[in-house]
Amino acid sequence: MKIVKRLVSVGLLCLLMLAPAATAYATVLDIDVDYVTQYGDPRPIPLTYDVVNVIGHLGDEYGKLNGPSDLFFGKDGFLYVADTGNHRIIKMTPQGEVVRAYTGPEDRPIKEPRGLYVDDWGDLYIADTGNQRVLHLSPEGEFVEQFVKPETDMLPSDFAFNPSKVAVDHTGNILMIKGHSFFMMNAENEFKGFVGANEVGFDLIRTLVRIFASKEQKARLSRAEPPPYTNFLVGDDGFIYATTDIVDSPIRRINAIGKNTYEDQLYYLSRIFYDTIVEKDSMPYFCDLAVDKNGIISTLELTTNTVFQFDDAGNQLLAFGGTGDIKGTFRQVASIVVDPEGRLYVLDSYVGSIQVFAPTRITQTIHSAIAAHDAGDYEASLALWNEVSTTNSNYALADRRIGDIYVKQERWKEAMAQYRLSDDPDKYSIAFAGYLNQTIRDYFAYVVLGLFAISALLVILISRGARYTRRLVGPTQERRLNPLQRALVILYHPRDAFYDIKVGRSRLGIGIPIILFVLTIAMRMLHLEFLHYPLATMDDASINISLEAFSLLLPLGTWLISAYFITTINDGESSFMELLNSGAYCLMPYIVLTVPMALLSNLLTLNEALLFDTIATFIWIWVYALLFYSLLEHNEYGFWKTVAICLVSIIFMLVIWAVTLLLLMLVSQVITFFESIFIELSVLLSRG
Repeated sequence: MKIVKRLVSVGLLCLLMLAPAATAYATVLDIDVDYVTQYGDPRPIPLTYDVVNVIGHLGDEYGKLNGPSDLFFGKDGFLYVADTGNHRIIKMTPQGEVVRAYTGPEDRPIKEPRGLYVDDWGDLYIADTGNQRVLHLSPEGEFVEQFVKPETDMLPSDFAFNPSKVAVDHTGNILMIKGHSFFMMNAENEFKGFVGANEVGFDLIRTLVRIFASKEQKARLSRAEPPPYTNFLVGDDGFIYATTDIVDSPIRRINAIGKNTYEDQLYYLSRIFYDTIVEKDSMPYFCDLAVDKNGIISTLELTTNTVFQFDDAGNQLLAFGGTGDIKGTFRQVASIVVDPEGRLYVLDSYVGSIQVFAPTRITQTIHSAIAAHDAGDYEASLALWNEVSTTNSNYALADRRIGDIYVKQERWKEAMAQYRLSDDPDKYSIAFAGYLNQTIRDYFAYVVLGLFAISALLVILISRGARYTRRLVGPTQERRLNPLQRALVILYHPRDAFYDIKVGRSRLGIGIPIILFVLTIAMRMLHLEFLHYPLATMDDASINISLEAFSLLLPLGTWLISAYFITTINDGESSFMELLNSGAYCLMPYIVLTVPMALLSNLLTLNEALLFDTIATFIWIWVYALLFYSLLEHNEYGFWKTVAICLVSIIFMLVIWAVTLLLLMLVSQVITFFESIFIELSVLLSRG
């Protein structure tokens, strides 16, 4: 029973590969520990932010916030809140003491404000959504002006002017979100155009439909719309920082000409990580962001009510929060701002409260390290990152940043060690290239002599092997080949090796194939052990000898069964033992070359990965060609008939796999059913 269940587990491995992660990190959002992701893997780190204040009830005069939508921290040091449900703007101290409530002019008061901006002089620009205008008030709350839909032929007559988020750029233009772009108007209420439009991503299905569909089908095809923006701010550097509904690039920095200056995939929230904390059918939705004086970006993810923080290069620094009713968690995040001291203010629109978070010691150290690095003070940055790494050895970004500094200092080996710790093969490869170049420069003569000696040795081995095998299969050689000789001959003269197997079919056994299969698995494990880190596709902890053996031998085993079955019903002359022995010997190119390939990889970087993959592909093509040739020789087929037999055998292999997997699933369900009955009976008997 245990053996069957293990086989079922292996058969369903590809379907269940994410289950361990989902189970292990089901409680990824914990209030006592925060998290950072490394290639989709959530890793716990010490608490990064402390809740130092919760601003809820504003006193008898102002009551409670009602469905607030937006926050703004002004240059005057005050915190402003768009209190949407109460149709007002609240101005308060950072401690939560209300200074003033703005309700707008008496003849047309504020209605459902959803966004606001406060300029350097304390003037307010309010997205007065309910009144379909942008309202400009003085610091004392006096009406200054209002901005409504511009009179222009450039906008359609049915254009909806319903501002939800608003800001003023450094040239005095007013910006508002309008779907997938920003609507711009000047201080004279004149339309200036749309900027920063999101692009429509490539969709293969829509492209194929447009190529092959009829006119009627094309007409019914809905027009593709770019993803919309969800929030934005104008930074002190003049850039527009925005969150958008683009899953693989949710944060954008838009320059003066409307172009996104962040590369695609920056700030990408890993799908694997996201699946561990929410339902798998949900998608990340970033609803607001804040940028501090060091360029550090704090964002709000609405589905998980989580604060994610990134540096300017797109590295995730930390994550905290989560859904809940206790301090440090939220019910529905809406807005986030940061003050000059680095405190974060997070607005919960459902509860109607503002939680104030102060950075802990480790967060302050991280931010200081980033600031020192950006200022070019690498020694100070190195000391700070070492402090972070000492505090939390699980923080991969610290190791990566230390490696970056070592690269600038040309301390290549130390940089490689740090990148290995942070599991960053790309940067490891860069550091290794530097180390390799330095080694070649320092020991040029020895390197040249070593390469010459290795090349000469290879030429000698190959040529002597060719001469030796030529003598073994020459016309004067009549004795049978022993297994070692046959293994060598198949590399140079496969036809003679297959002929030797065929004429000695009566003496064939299963011992040699077993030895060769075991040797293949051993070479595979040595290959994984010696393979250069940046070229490895799996880490040491994930290597499973049973799975590796299964993945190597299952295709060969089912191929031999399929080929024997198909050749038997197609006038084939080979026995199964012949095919088994030949199939085992066909693995000789892999057995001989895979470990030298792994050793060679230790001189390669990721830039030479294509060369490495080409050699690996050539080895397997050699193995497949030998299998094809063995089928042709043992059955005396013609070339094209052998091709047809191979194609039918491959189809039969797939049928075997599908039927076997189905049977294993059924057996597993039956076993699970009887186990549940046994457990229920045990419980009933224990109660009785």
